Formats: sequence, structure tokens, C-alpha cells
Amino acid sequence: MNTKTTIVLLLLLAATSPLLHAQSSDTIIPNPQAAQLRKVWEVTGRPLHHDKVGYQAARLPDLTGDSINEFAVQFLEEFGGLRLYKGAAPQPERTSFAAIDSIADLPVAGRFDASDSIRLIAMRYHWEYPNNVPKLYSTPYQYNCSAEGLSQRKTIGSKRLCFRFLRAADLNNDDTLDLCVVSGCENTLTEIAICKGGREFQVEEPTVIIRDSSAEQGSLNVSFVHLDGDQKLDMVIGARQAGGARLKFYFSDHDSPYSWANRNPDREILLLPNNGIAITTPPFFINLDGDSIADVVGKVFTGQNIGIYLYLSRSGKPMTSRSYDYDDADVVFHTVYGRLPAIGALNDSSQRYDMLPLTGIGPHRGPALLALSGGSTGPNRTYDAWFPDDDESLFARAQALQDVTGDGWNDYLGANERWGAFVDQGIAIVLAGGPYIPTDDPSVSVQQLPIAGKPNAISLWPNPVHDRLTIAWRGDLHPMPHRFELHDINGRLLARGNANPALGSVVWNRGNTPSGTYILSTLDASGALIASATIILQ
Repeated sequence: MNTKTTIVLLLLLAATSPLLHAQSSDTIIPNPQAAQLRKVWEVTGRPLHHDKVGYQAARLPDLTGDSINEFAVQFLEEFGGLRLYKGAAPQPERTSFAAIDSIADLPVAGRFDASDSIRLIAMRYHWEYPNNVPKLYSTPYQYNCSAEGLSQRKTIGSKRLCFRFLRAADLNNDDTLDLCVVSGCENTLTEIAICKGGREFQVEEPTVIIRDSSAEQGSLNVSFVHLDGDQKLDMVIGARQAGGARLKFYFSDHDSPYSWANRNPDREILLLPNNGIAITTPPFFINLDGDSIADVVGKVFTGQNIGIYLYLSRSGKPMTSRSYDYDDADVVFHTVYGRLPAIGALNDSSQRYDMLPLTGIGPHRGPALLALSGGSTGPNRTYDAWFPDDDESLFARAQALQDVTGDGWNDYLGANERWGAFVDQGIAIVLAGGPYIPTDDPSVSVQQLPIAGKPNAISLWPNPVHDRLTIAWRGDLHPMPHRFELHDINGRLLARGNANPALGSVVWNRGNTPSGTYILSTLDASGALIASATIILQ
């Protein structure tokens, strides 16, 4: 074996960081070696038409049954029209395959009953004229989803709601989604109505109604996250109220979410100005340290305590009872960097570690999205990926996506209705996660190996090899590569090396290996052969 020949990890987007113990850090360290994220899809509004493309953006599951997920972008036409886009390899389709007019807010989609059918549920605006006074209401509608697209719109409730927003989550762990409808009009109680998913799913008579008379009009937000560690979702309500903004926590128990209607919040945090608490309403939940419990990102915008405050669930402090004040933070970036909407796990195929999205100065010395890798001890101090953001913020309405490019890696949808040299033109873009595979470069010969019906399971380039060989794989490959071995045609082992399957890529440096024909073997965690390819060294 040539001891100078090794297989080394290609740290496309670096993995973990040194442990940071409840101390303020320096500002984020510039990383000129960070990977520039790839824009693979874009749609913009028409000049001078005030289309406001990207007024809202939505992450959607696989609606069409092809194992690639979809997404939606709102065009702020009259009351807002939502256009649905189909995910596809190597990039999403640029023409929408369905549209919903008069959308009141972003829809939710998934399995709400015991069948395998996917429903998309939305609220649609309409006017009513009691006593000749126009009033704007919303009504819930559903669409059945299939390979042909969306079915005809069907009303699923007769109630007219002063609607705020929808949420969908499996709150009772029965493998179906429960629907949360948040409504409330001026001078009326705000209602959080939860409709139980399953065989008898319906929206006419909610299973749970939680009322709050203290929230100001339009200020309420609801999040479902894991906080108490019991593998059941908890609920956090944020609202502006008389006396200051508040966060109200309802923790899960054996009978939640049904028990939430019969008790006061388990905890409340008053968010007064300058009270030393860094979190806000709505709170920013993220999974930076890789356990099943949410981490919290806070932001102090002005004053001597300006910065990003991270509260990590692996710190040993219970997320249900910690103070969330300045001194309670596990990591602090004392910096003027801004916080962006959640970006998800772009560089972790296991989807265990989210990246931390911030705004700052990129390697091109201009404004940029900066993405810091998560890890078991928290985020990196350096950013590991970036994207130029010179035209104001492309990510004001951003959404973390599931795979919409067909490579098994999560993606990111940026959107902002204010973008453009012409007023309110608007833009939406998709940035691809995972390693870059140069299939769009005709000068590079990319060889793709099929596994389990996936034609692009493993990619190799260049082949023939001069100095180095790059190996990349899908983010959803099963089993995942754990080791690579290189043999000559006589079966003699020349090189071997382990890989971190979550990173999605390795590089073999040829070193002094002679020219000739070789066999590259890809092995799983048990040592079983996944795939093999003939490699030519020139």
C-alpha cells in the first residue's frame, strides 16, 4: 500500500465546533474557504406591475407522489394568489403546476386521516355584507393531491372566521396530522382551535379550543416544538398584550393537546424592554445541537448587549424552566449580525443538525447570508456556507425546504416581495443543499452509479483521474457509504479510508499511485459492498 495515498473528507460544509460553555464568544470568524450556496431556481415579478412575488413562501411535502417535495410562493395580487411549484431533478420546475386564489394565509398539507391520501388545506378570503357593511371573512377549503395535481376545491367547514393562520402537527403521536386554526376578530376572543386528525377528522367542531382574550389584534403566534423531552410536542404562544409581550408555554402530558383547554399555561415569560431576556415573540426555535429538544435563538437589536443569544438544550439546563436572560445563554455572538428565518439541515444528510442562518459580510466583502454548521456542542464560530445578498434581503420570507431538487438533500427557499429595481417586483429563489456535483459543467466527466433504483446514487468525477477523485452521494441513500477502498486489477488493496456519511462527499488524493486501471469499492457500516466502479488513472 502506498502510505501517502489516503482518502480524506471533503468538508464541503464543515461539521462540528469546539464546546462553548456559557460564555460570550468573539464575533463570527470570516471563512474565505466557505462554500458558496448554489441558486438552482428563480422567479421574479414583472417590472412596474407590483406583483410582490415572495410575499409569503411555503414548504410543502410531496404532493404528486414522485418522492420529491414541493413548495409554494405567494404573488400578492388581489388578496394574494399562491402558486405551487413541483420539485424535480436536477432543479424544480419553473412553471407552477397549480394555483390557489384569494389565499388568506399559507396552507398546510399532509395526511390528516387514516388513509395515505395527501390533503392541502387552505383558508380563502370572501366578503360578507351584514347590514350593508362589508366584512372580510375566511372559510376552510381542502384539495386532494395526486400526480395529476390538485383536485377541485372543496369546502370543509361552514364557519366564517376572522382568520389568522393555520398550523399542522401530529400532537398526539397517532401518525396523522392535527389541524390548528387560529382565529379572532377585533373585540372578540382569540381562539386556537385544534381539530384531531385520524379516522373522524373534521373542522366543523374542533376537538380542543383554547381561548385568549388578552392578545392584541393580529399579534398572536403559535409554535409546536419539543421542549420537555417526552417526545410529545409542546405548544408555545406568543402575543403582544397589555403590560408587554408574553410567551405562554403549554407542556405536553398524557392527555395533550386535549388537556390544554382545561388549564392555564404551565409557564409565562413577560418580555418587557430591557428586562434582560433575549428571546422575542415569535420565538425562534432551531435544532443546532442534534437532540430531539428544540434550541432557542434570541436577538438583542440595540444597546450594549446587542448580539445573537443561543440557548442550547444539551447544556443541561431544562428548556422548560431556564430564565432565557442574557447570562443564561450558552453561546453569545456579540455582533451586529442579523438573524434570518430557519434554514434547516443543508449539510447533514441525517437532518439532525440545523444550520444557523445569519446576515453579515461574506468572502466577497459584501452583504451575505452566512450559514454556520450545527453540531453536538453547538454552532461553529466560522460560517461554512454563504450566498451574496447585495439586493436588500432575499430571505425576509425564507423557508427551510425538504428536498425539492431530487438529490435527497434539504434545500432553502428565499423570498422577498420588496426586491427589485422596480417597486414591489419581488423575487423567490431556491438554494440547493448537499455537495455540488458538476453535472452542469460539460468539461467535467461525472460518472453516476445506480443503487436501489436511484440512477444518481453515487457520483464520481473526474474519471479518468489526474490528481484527485471526488466521490459524492445522495442525502437519502440507504445504506449510506462508510468506507471506500481502492484495489488494483489483481485485487491488491492500495488505499482505504472512512467517510462521515452525513457530509455527503469525500476526496481521494492520488499521490504517487501509478497510472492504470483500478476498482473503487463503496462499503456500508457493516463492511458490505454497496457499489463498485472502474477508475482510470492517467
